[in-house]
Amino acid sequence: MLSNTIGRREMVRLLLTFAAFLAFTPNSLSQSGVSRNSKTEIVTVTVFLSLDCPISQKYITKLNAIFETYSQSGIDWTFIVPGKVKKRDLKRFAKEYRTLFTLAADKSKPALTDYFGATVTPEVFVQKNGKIVYSGAIDNWFYELGKYRQQTTEDYLVNALESILKNKEPEVKRTPPIGCPIQ
Repeated sequence: MLSNTIGRREMVRLLLTFAAFLAFTPNSLSQSGVSRNSKTEIVTVTVFLSLDCPISQKYITKLNAIFETYSQSGIDWTFIVPGKVKKRDLKRFAKEYRTLFTLAADKSKPALTDYFGATVTPEVFVQKNGKIVYSGAIDNWFYELGKYRQQTTEDYLVNALESILKNKEPEVKRTPPIGCPIQ
């Protein structure tokens, strides 16, 4: 029986993750915003963004570059906009900011936002086989609301992905995300 091999909490976590991904419709995930991994290990990156958060907007170029670099590595990607967002607004944002990924709304009951415990945008969660191995900021560009470095010195998301692809645990497991509060 499944419950003999994994704990109840882990089983619930896996079921919730599976249910959340089933809740997406093919229409909301066109343009390969979510790719499926053919490997036995499943690595998932979930990114929470806001259409009207200046910090989220500033990160689109970097997220495009990271997505483009790692999208062929067998990593599943999900880009979530929490709250009540219209499909046309998602499309407008994607066109205006030239996103290489598809945005999906987590609107009626914010299942994914609640599941991950996302509090700000942008905020990222990297999972390996259902276990969160990194969460927090994309990098250290922003160090306080409205305050940012001229150049980043720590690329937390990239470092986590590189570690995972080398079959290692990320050295940094959690960083405080800096961004706009999710309401």
